[in-house]
Amino acid sequence: MSNQVNQEEKRNQSVNPQQDSPLPYGYSPYLQEDEINLQDLFAAVWKTRTLWLISIIVVAAIFWGSLIVRSMALPTVERFVLPLYLTFENSEKGEYPNGTRFARSDIISTTVLNEVYQRHQLESFGLEIGAFRQSISIAPYAPGEGMIRTKYEALISENKKITPQEIDELRKRQQEELDKALANGVKIIYVREGKGALPNALLQPLLSGIATVWAIKAIEERGVLENDIQLFSKSIIQEGLINDLDYPVVLAYLKEKTQLIEANLEKLLKLPNGKIIKDSDTGLTIADLQKSLQDSLNYRLQMLEDPIHQLGISKTPAMTQLHYEEQMMRLSEERRALESKAAVVGEAQRQYRIAQQNSRATPQKSGMDQGSVALNSTGTTIPQFGDNFLDRIISMSDHASDTAYRQKLSDQRLLYQEESIELEKKIRQVQRNIQNIQNIQNIQDNQSEHDVIIAEAISALKNGVPALVKDLYRHIAATKRIYEQLNQQTIYGTGSLYQLASEDLIVSGGGLQFPEKSKLMFVLSLVLTTFVVIPLVMLRNSMRRKKEEE
Repeated sequence: MSNQVNQEEKRNQSVNPQQDSPLPYGYSPYLQEDEINLQDLFAAVWKTRTLWLISIIVVAAIFWGSLIVRSMALPTVERFVLPLYLTFENSEKGEYPNGTRFARSDIISTTVLNEVYQRHQLESFGLEIGAFRQSISIAPYAPGEGMIRTKYEALISENKKITPQEIDELRKRQQEELDKALANGVKIIYVREGKGALPNALLQPLLSGIATVWAIKAIEERGVLENDIQLFSKSIIQEGLINDLDYPVVLAYLKEKTQLIEANLEKLLKLPNGKIIKDSDTGLTIADLQKSLQDSLNYRLQMLEDPIHQLGISKTPAMTQLHYEEQMMRLSEERRALESKAAVVGEAQRQYRIAQQNSRATPQKSGMDQGSVALNSTGTTIPQFGDNFLDRIISMSDHASDTAYRQKLSDQRLLYQEESIELEKKIRQVQRNIQNIQNIQNIQDNQSEHDVIIAEAISALKNGVPALVKDLYRHIAATKRIYEQLNQQTIYGTGSLYQLASEDLIVSGGGLQFPEKSKLMFVLSLVLTTFVVIPLVMLRNSMRRKKEEE
């Protein structure tokens, strides 16, 4: 019996050990039951590797296979790009050299594409003209655009302490640099879909032909490179009027025409190839013609003019004197007006300086406020001038806060002063002419020996004027011929409006076409497959293990 009792006690102790030994602090049987064995979990996940790998391969095959089938079902799309640079002045401002509006769309206008379509006989390739126009587009071009963006992105990302204001300033500088890089570059783009489109051998001459047709039409039909030069013909010199005018007036008339021709030559000299072109008939350059015209002015016209003015020779001295007196009055009025305008601008400068000094002690006024101070201070002087003068001053005051405002005022004032000086010279010359006429009248009354000198001067004038007119005709004809030659060189020469950036086309596209986010979609599909397959396989293995234990 004793043995049976001892065995029963041992059994009770083994079943309930906590009755004889104290439990540790914080012990809970529920916590022990909720603990996860990481080793067992990893082993369970590892057992799913075979089915997981098979699932990944199947999903990848289905994903890319469906994309390949979809891409093969779609027509092949290729892009062919011809980059070129615009070489004419003010292209970045949207203007042709003659000031008319320019837009990139002019290069691929309907009239240009229609002529290119007919010239290359694209109808024979089964391409309709509407489809051809839709396949052509144009866009800005800058080979360094990517480098510019990368440079500024690096400046922003590398500086950890950069402020929002500094970021805005960098973005502004980036945009300015991009605008400058993209200003003169364009690219003509042709998008080809399907195998039945235009062949590769035709694409380069086709796209370069678009630029050529645009340039020829712009120059020949719109005259965009003519620069609005007014070429004078022989009709500007009226020989009948020359015979009717008094001697000194005739010489002034011819001097004015000489200056017009000289101004035209100066404009031609500034055109492309203007410094090297030669007249086809005489072989003279524009510089040669300028020197020849100056010689005619100095040694032909001046030699005739000096004795006429010095001796006061005139067909009708009294009427000529009245003409000069009236001319002197007009010139004097113009000079006084210029001096007053210069004074107005000078006062505007002074008031602007005062406003700038006052702004250092008080809140800064706007540019318009400061410009208004300058204008209001001279309110008693401005009304005597026309609206154009007032508008000019106001337009400058609109930018009074800029440093360029003071420079504009100085330039305008200097211009008025220079024009006033030129008028003063003319006034003095007219005064001398009046004095000479008065002197010769006194001499003719008292000294008949001057008759011989006067007769010689008149004879020289009558012989010299026709020769001078003939010389001016020669210069007018040469000017016209050179201008026509310059136009021909501009139209048919290379680089008149554009220059190819590359003879080769930039080709992209073709082959299999996948969506832009196909890689991201593929990664997401693999992640989703992993999260679905592994738990399902683990659940299946667990259920199988329990079934085996039972």
